[in-house]
Amino acid sequence: MNNFEQLLKANGITKQELGDIISIKGATIPKYVANPKLMRLNQIMRLSSKLNISTEELIRVLNNEAKFGIIK
Repeated sequence: MNNFEQLLKANGITKQELGDIISIKGATIPKYVANPKLMRLNQIMRLSSKLNISTEELIRVLNNEAKFGIIK
């Protein structure tokens, strides 16, 4: 489980909810979970708002520069 998956789990966000938040569907969702760097800036901004963290903090998690526990 990568840092991004841990962050989602810690915040109770399912893969389907992630898809709804960043406007993706179906088979694309697992690809984004496995490789969150695929997200565009507008998607990152929506997700960071939902998680109540800064966009910068979320980007650090997506780049595996920070563990989810550091930003909670």
